[in-house]
Amino acid sequence: MYNTNIKCKYRTLENINNLDNEEQESEYRKEMLLVFGLEEFDDDKVNKGIDDLFLVLQDSEPFVKCMKKSAIMFFSEDLKIGLMGLFSYDYFYLLHPCICEYLNSNDVSDKINTLLCAL
Repeated sequence: MYNTNIKCKYRTLENINNLDNEEQESEYRKEMLLVFGLEEFDDDKVNKGIDDLFLVLQDSEPFVKCMKKSAIMFFSEDLKIGLMGLFSYDYFYLLHPCICEYLNSNDVSDKINTLLCAL
């Protein structure tokens, strides 16, 4: 389903101001594929992975809050669109640790507050 063993390196809170966009974008794409267990982009498989993840995250109030806030940026109220937006380059490095923590411990710490504040 979703690989929680992947560490986001393309962007971190520590290196956010020292980005080489081309290298970072390439690393982002690789990391996105890895979390869904893919070697090359497959729209259907990525969407299926996000759909499966949505079924798990929709029961978490903090994630719902993030998805709502994200959906608004796309002039929508659809939570799934909000989740897809959170997988964008700008937010994935914040989203991924929250998802990992939730999937591994069924808990969401203050990491989600960092994500919410970034939206």
